[in-house]
Amino acid sequence: MKRTLAALALYATILSTAQAFPWPWAKPRPVPPPAPEFAMVDIEVQVVAFRVADIRRLADRNGHSMLSMADLIALRKEGKGTVLYMPRILAQPQVEAIVKDVKEFTYPTEIEAKKEGGEQGRDINITVQAAAKQAEAPGQAEAPGIVAGIVQPGNFETREIGVILSVTPEVVSSGRLVNLIVAPEVVGEPEYVNWSKGRPERVAAAGGGAGQPVFRRVSLQTSLLVADGGTAVMGGNTEFLPGRVLYWFFTVRLLDLKGMPLHPESAGERR
Repeated sequence: MKRTLAALALYATILSTAQAFPWPWAKPRPVPPPAPEFAMVDIEVQVVAFRVADIRRLADRNGHSMLSMADLIALRKEGKGTVLYMPRILAQPQVEAIVKDVKEFTYPTEIEAKKEGGEQGRDINITVQAAAKQAEAPGQAEAPGIVAGIVQPGNFETREIGVILSVTPEVVSSGRLVNLIVAPEVVGEPEYVNWSKGRPERVAAAGGGAGQPVFRRVSLQTSLLVADGGTAVMGGNTEFLPGRVLYWFFTVRLLDLKGMPLHPESAGERR
């Protein structure tokens, strides 16, 4: 019994020594390669307008109104869509990037009207939101008007008109997925509300000095989980282009420290 215990103890000692100091003829243990380091996230964005008729035809063919990302990507490959904007963004992980394709529009938010002869009339202090709300109530009682005279705009503000995109990429721990936090916004050309009669009245332009702009704005904030080299699609807005539907395409590619694709085998879906 004592000999057996001694033999076991000797075997354990030899085994631990061999693990700590392997014999010269022993095969080296394979060392796993280091995980590749990524430096930037390449994000290709396309805003594409499809005809409503093409979208409906695709929905009828599928037998339901819900379209998949594969359906929309295939429709774009067929050349059915018109690319309106195509920015490309290089962003660091967890750092917000903002892209704008806009023009600045300056307008007054307060209007002071004076009667002829120097008598001051009613002051009109309105915001764009208030003008839009009251302009949509055509049945309201007419307020006392402002007699023609001097109209002085004041308290000017600046609004950006066009496309604004905020995107923040977050690389998932696996290194193969990217969580995109996106906030696209589209602001259209203003429509005008005239206040020269003391009540809101839609007009073609800011004539008479009392016109206030009302902006049509569509915005969305969400997150999209995209595989490296893959494409995600969102949208479906029809507000700005009659007969057209807008969709946003996001294609993501991880880049290494040299600016090369981290996973070259991921072909992705690019155009």
